[in-house]
Amino acid sequence: MAGNQVPDTSAFILAIRELQNNPGGRPRLLRSAFRGRLYVSAVVAAELYAGTRSVDDKRFIDEIVVTAKRARRYLTPTGADWEQAGQMINHMRDKGIIDPRPHLADLLIVLAAARVQGAVLTKNVHHMTMWAEAARRSGWKVTVEKYGP
Repeated sequence: MAGNQVPDTSAFILAIRELQNNPGGRPRLLRSAFRGRLYVSAVVAAELYAGTRSVDDKRFIDEIVVTAKRARRYLTPTGADWEQAGQMINHMRDKGIIDPRPHLADLLIVLAAARVQGAVLTKNVHHMTMWAEAARRSGWKVTVEKYGP
């Protein structure tokens, strides 16, 4: 893995589980963060907060978000990102490729990665690759890399 990386929610969840299973270890995701290549999407932060089950989970996510903001590596969707996402979803829906409802968050994460010419790290390669290919057809530079088993 090289260049900028934007983990999606599935990658963060896997990294959290790696930490829980091996508290002294350092998940691959954190190694990328220490090398200064990791960006955090506000969309991913929202999904992580929505899925918290404990005060410790929330504190961990708070730490991720605060650290990313301090390092200026926190990506918030712009108005242009929202507009582009709507247009791309409409295009895919019109072609009969997808039901657009469950894809907005994924597409916003892909567009965030594209803004830093990076790679989306994900366990869900299929959906993210579909959106990365659509973004590349629109002139964005973005790739997808598998994270986890």
